[in-house]
Amino acid sequence: MAMEPSSGDRTGEKNHTCAGEGIGLTVGKRGGSGYRDIGYRIPREADGTGNGERTALAASEGGTTGSGEAGEPTTNGFPAGDPNGCGRVDGGSRRETDERMDGGSRREADERVGGGSRREANERTDSGSRVRAGRSLPAWLQVIRPLNAVMAGVGVVAGAIVAAGTDIAGLGVALRVLLAYLAAFCATGAGNALNDIVDADTDRSNHPERPIPSGRLTPDRARRVVYLGFGMTLLLAASINHLNLIIAILNISLMAGYELRLKKQGFVGNITISYLTGSVFIFGGSATLTEGSIVEMAASEEFGVTLILAFLAFLVSAGREIIKDIQDMAGDTDRFTLPMRIGRKRAGLLAACMILGAVALSWIPYHLGIMGPVYLILVLPADALFVHAALTGVRNPASAQRIAKFAMLTALMAFLAGAIL
Repeated sequence: MAMEPSSGDRTGEKNHTCAGEGIGLTVGKRGGSGYRDIGYRIPREADGTGNGERTALAASEGGTTGSGEAGEPTTNGFPAGDPNGCGRVDGGSRRETDERMDGGSRREADERVGGGSRREANERTDSGSRVRAGRSLPAWLQVIRPLNAVMAGVGVVAGAIVAAGTDIAGLGVALRVLLAYLAAFCATGAGNALNDIVDADTDRSNHPERPIPSGRLTPDRARRVVYLGFGMTLLLAASINHLNLIIAILNISLMAGYELRLKKQGFVGNITISYLTGSVFIFGGSATLTEGSIVEMAASEEFGVTLILAFLAFLVSAGREIIKDIQDMAGDTDRFTLPMRIGRKRAGLLAACMILGAVALSWIPYHLGIMGPVYLILVLPADALFVHAALTGVRNPASAQRIAKFAMLTALMAFLAGAIL
């Protein structure tokens, strides 16, 4: 039982408080009589009567007293059965004590969660949220990564606009471009599904929310998605023209080869990805051409402008892939990349040359009079960003990748504005 001295007591008196209720015990001497006062004070709120403090006085030093009510026996100046003086704590005070203990236990629990428990809870929540996010889409739709497929279709439309300009509004051209968009969507989706099949084992730890490692889609059903996607690509491309069909066959072959073998070949894989990136503009540009011989279509001026954009995208993508391999040298244990073959500095120099080559290429449309001043004004900021990315690729590869990507988007806007305006 904790006892605290109370300030402001009368001279010659001692005042103690019983823990838990604020009940005061007063011990004092009466002048010269040999008797002493022993009593306890109950605060107004503890008494419940609103009459303030109530005091029980001991009548003799022998220890038999009245305790505030006539005839109530006491022991050593306290009510009988309560030698510690805390009998009054049995009612409301016990409830208050329980409440304080309950509050303290909650705080202790919060503190425990704030330590290791919170970290464990966050890890479980992060893993669970990723799985729930994956399950928000049907498995067959998630496996094709529809956003990536849509972006490939946007590249096709951009290539068509660069090639045809405002003529894309014509019904015949617009229909062929729509077919090309759908073909690119199907091809990209099938390629993504093939990637998930090949990487199913590593995705169990790296991407457990994906359909195959989560068990929501079997590899056999994923293969059906691949066959259906590539088959639809060929049918759609064949309905446009011969050139689109040839590009579709080549791209499907390269996508399958990349996933099954070329991905681990380092620089060869980089070149494959870079070609596939640029080819979406070629595919869109070729869709605007009327039926004729392949040579005549490829030699047309409209297709030539699209080839410049596609080659620019190829060079920038190849540079970015090399810079990414520089960044990932420590973690690439299953790939023999170009930086591993020739070193960081030489690989960085090659990446810089490719990106700077894209800068030089961006001036050709204006120099030949194909694009006007609007194109030039918009392409200059893109070129400045390309140069910055080329110069910082080895020193800060992560930043250089982001800058090069943003510069490519800026250059694409310049090509689109130059074709329309």
